[in-house]
Amino acid sequence: MRRKSSNDLLQAMKAYFPEYDPKAHFLNELSLLHGVKMPTTGGGEFPLNNANTKQLVGVSDFQGTLVPSDATGFIRSVVVRYGSYACAVETTPGTARDPQALDGTTHTTPAIVDFKETRADMPAWLLSSELVLKARGVECFRMRIQDVVPSVAPDQIPSDWAKELEKTIKVQGGQDLQLFLNTPEYASDPTVNKDDYVQIVLFGLKFAPRKRN
Repeated sequence: MRRKSSNDLLQAMKAYFPEYDPKAHFLNELSLLHGVKMPTTGGGEFPLNNANTKQLVGVSDFQGTLVPSDATGFIRSVVVRYGSYACAVETTPGTARDPQALDGTTHTTPAIVDFKETRADMPAWLLSSELVLKARGVECFRMRIQDVVPSVAPDQIPSDWAKELEKTIKVQGGQDLQLFLNTPEYASDPTVNKDDYVQIVLFGLKFAPRKRN
């Protein structure tokens, strides 16, 4: 599929938002990030963001299932990354607790996980899974992870090599968007002494009014 040019993207913006005026609005890159720890076992459709999701720098740009108020524009591409982390578990009284563990758990935050994006860095269950995006409960796209991730590490910025969607997806600030990972039945990672993390980044364009004095 031919990658959309700058002119293609500009025409899409005008088509989706007739109110867009280059003289009255700024254009900026839209980037929606979300990272989450996956369940240790299971299978089926797992919501990556939900009502408990908090907007945190380095973790998620979503508040619950809502995009930021300034995210008015469209999504055109996606990046999927995988990482793992093993927190040291306290085995005897007095053993030092892992400083990276979240309070009251043996898990850590996705913000410190070293995420990788190549096929060789991902477990088989993840490559066989499907990424699903729904807007207000309506499915926008569904794609297999192995068709999204590159086979070698790209030497470009992520927005330049991100997997282009077959269609652009219109978004409004404060809109409901929910990401799901549909995993194979009984999917699990055989390495039980570490946690699996998945990070999704949705790229596109957004616009905002130019400020006037």
